[in-house]
Amino acid sequence: MSNGGQYRSSLFVGLLLILLGVIFFIDRLYPGFEIGRLISIYWPVLLILWGIAKLLDRLSARGAGQARPAILSGGEGVLLVLLALVLSGFVFRDWLRNHFPGLALDLAPFQQSYSQSIPLAPQTLAPGARVAIATGRGDVTVHASDDDKLVVTARKSGPGSNESSADERMKQVAVAIDRQGDGVLVHPVHMDTVPGGASVDFDVRVPKGSSLAIDAAHGDVNVSGVAGNIDVRAGDGDTDIQGAGADVSVESDSGDVRVSGVGGNVRLSGRGDDVEINQVAGNASIEGAFAGDVELRNVAKTLRCTTQFSDVTLSQLTGKMDLDSDDISVSGVGGDARIVTRNKGVTADHISGQLSIVDSHSDVDVSYDAPPRADISITDDSGDVDLKLPSNSNFFLSAISRSGEVNSDFGGPALRPVNDENTQQLNGQFGSGGPKISISNTYGTVRLSKSP
Repeated sequence: MSNGGQYRSSLFVGLLLILLGVIFFIDRLYPGFEIGRLISIYWPVLLILWGIAKLLDRLSARGAGQARPAILSGGEGVLLVLLALVLSGFVFRDWLRNHFPGLALDLAPFQQSYSQSIPLAPQTLAPGARVAIATGRGDVTVHASDDDKLVVTARKSGPGSNESSADERMKQVAVAIDRQGDGVLVHPVHMDTVPGGASVDFDVRVPKGSSLAIDAAHGDVNVSGVAGNIDVRAGDGDTDIQGAGADVSVESDSGDVRVSGVGGNVRLSGRGDDVEINQVAGNASIEGAFAGDVELRNVAKTLRCTTQFSDVTLSQLTGKMDLDSDDISVSGVGGDARIVTRNKGVTADHISGQLSIVDSHSDVDVSYDAPPRADISITDDSGDVDLKLPSNSNFFLSAISRSGEVNSDFGGPALRPVNDENTQQLNGQFGSGGPKISISNTYGTVRLSKSP
């Protein structure tokens, strides 16, 4: 007769030990393999193994007439916690390797990183030649010079338990300068095949008139004084470009982007953190998901900024535009301004051309120091609208608030209020002639105020 108060130990413990052994075996056999990335993708397999083991435990206990096994025993819980710590350690180690390649950490113990600089023979370039630089891991710094020489200094870094073992790893990485038409490609060779990881930083001096194409998957990019076009593909590092004489294009995956003093157009796409762009002689375009603060100043032609929650187009930004997680602020536009957003407060002033704002779930505050000369259109939902104008302004007004109020410091026989139970309106003309002002709001107050 079986004893219903007993049950056999779970299969889950054995499966966890097997899985842990396989992970350590792969990591020791292939040190450069990103086991942490594999874990971050396939960790739900643990839940599948748990479910299979518990199902088999229950079927086995039922067949043997034993008690139903517990969902999670104390020993299994301890083992799960230890396994989670180990797996998290692998994920964190690989994250450090990718974002800070100079560290090149093993799980335990941490290895040291060693480096060595390698100057390459100078190359003579034709005027306006294209210089391409690519590195999977490492920083890229480019300076302009007044001669026709390409001067490259490569700094290789690699991990090791001692300097000798690190040197052996770094010897496997070479640096090449390949001719491509009238330009060159500067790049490391065999870097991705080195066990344990390695990185190559480039410090490059190019003729001022050169054009640049930089591909840096894991590392910072710094460029200054280059007169030709600059095309950057940045991974998880920061990008800083100053004194560019022509067009600048940056495709970012993460990190900060700073661009200043550009003689042509600027195009930024992808995603990242803080963005700062100023002194652009042409157009500026930003498109992507940027989680930090976006600051733009002095864009001579058209600025277009499209993020996950906002679409802003400004013509001749003579002042600045700031965009963060809560607000959009625009001050100083020589031409037209169009702002479409949601869940962000909007502040605008010193707009010379037409102004169009569409917002929801936040307030809109617009002010003019001089009487407006172009049309104003504001649409808001679930927020207040405050428009401040000089007392000597002239305009045609159509203001409506549904389930809200319309208040105005401007009055006269030509401005007619129309109110009913759920809607307030103020329509008509103030002064003589002037632009058309159209304000439409729902669940909020419209205020037309006289500016000091």
